[in-house]
Amino acid sequence: MLAMYLVAGKILSLGQFFIATFVIVVLYEHVLFFFSKGMRHTRLGWKLYRKHKSKRRIQLYTYFLKKNLVRLIIIAKFVPGMNFLVIALAGWSRVSLRLFTTSYIIAVSLWFAGISAIAYFVVSGLHYLKAAQIFKNAEIGIVVLIVLIFAIEYVIKRFVRVREFEIEKKKHEEILAETEEYEEEREDFWGPRSR
Repeated sequence: MLAMYLVAGKILSLGQFFIATFVIVVLYEHVLFFFSKGMRHTRLGWKLYRKHKSKRRIQLYTYFLKKNLVRLIIIAKFVPGMNFLVIALAGWSRVSLRLFTTSYIIAVSLWFAGISAIAYFVVSGLHYLKAAQIFKNAEIGIVVLIVLIFAIEYVIKRFVRVREFEIEKKKHEEILAETEEYEEEREDFWGPRSR
């Protein structure tokens, strides 16, 4: 966001931003790939491998990962937290570097283009708000929006809790009615219970 703010303010060129960010992201995740690939040949790696190699499910996951790596990496880029796992599993599953790099560059390009466009439009709007001295009113609007979100969430939770209580109450009343019917039938057959 800071870099996009610099681009929107014409302090940093868009080309410099794209090149620097792209190189940093690719280097970071290739280091993770190589780390997980090397981790397999450690004592911990061999222990995990021997423990899970005979499980059919793990074999299917590995096969699926190798066959659908491009799709998985593209999807993982857009799902928070999944990117780390997919890259680590790709390294662990001994996916070739060429396949990983090509699929990864496709995924990073799509992700980077989408996120950059969104960030540019958001930051351009913030830059305009700051230049037009409307920023203080926008902050008040954001605070009101956050309060409304929490209030609506509270009301919904309260409604759901009341509804669940009514359902539980109805279930208990039905169970009580069945128990009373059973006791009446028992008394009719065996006579009143002695206490």
